[in-house]
Amino acid sequence: MIEDLRQSVALATHGDLFLRTSVQPPELFAEHPVFDYVHELEFHRPGIAVFPRQVFRGTRPWYMYLRDRGAREMTAATWGANWGLPQHIAAAFMGASQCGVQVRYRRSCELWVPRADLRSVVFRRHWRLRPVRIVPFAEADREVQDVLDEVIMFTRMADWRGWHEYYSDALALRRGCTPLEDDSLDLLPETGYSENARLLLACVSKAWAFGGMGSWNDASFGQEYIEDKYNELTPRMFSAFLAAFSSATEAREEPGQR
Repeated sequence: MIEDLRQSVALATHGDLFLRTSVQPPELFAEHPVFDYVHELEFHRPGIAVFPRQVFRGTRPWYMYLRDRGAREMTAATWGANWGLPQHIAAAFMGASQCGVQVRYRRSCELWVPRADLRSVVFRRHWRLRPVRIVPFAEADREVQDVLDEVIMFTRMADWRGWHEYYSDALALRRGCTPLEDDSLDLLPETGYSENARLLLACVSKAWAFGGMGSWNDASFGQEYIEDKYNELTPRMFSAFLAAFSSATEAREEPGQR
């Protein structure tokens, strides 16, 4: 799921910058690090009535199609999965996508939701009556930092040294204590978004550990009070990270302002 989130953020922010400036439509496939291990990238618009199905290969023709249809803005959107499992557990399964690219027009909106296999990624269009609500950036940013502070304290108390270092390093990125040198963590265009948004995305990308064996989901407990605290913090951390990926795509600033 983490790659779905990161790809949705990159697609939304580069596309939004294209819609609000005179830049050329960017081609992210084979150019942006989030697609380094993707063999094919396509965008499918299902056929409706007399309108035939359309397939766009790569981002450039897709962005041009959206602009020609009157798209006004693009953001990443996130939501909860309805799998009958805790959200952070469901996120470990392939196909449990809880995100997509939200495109807004003057009077309507749509979601492009990813479906990936081992070699290709396809985003399919879904029409929506109302846009997915996105948490304000300042609120999402504060919650990520607050919950990570608590998780770091918890891992120290539980003597989970590896996890303590892992989450400390991630929070240090957000707070500017560690320079952002890993290009794979930098999801945004060079301009058009706030530096705080860039750092928050790097932080949650690095801190994401909701997976299978060996992940944060696979923790074991020796004492009941540790398990209780873990069960309190984990869904909160997952929700905070999910909100951060979408809210950062609304932290716009004037292109060229850094």
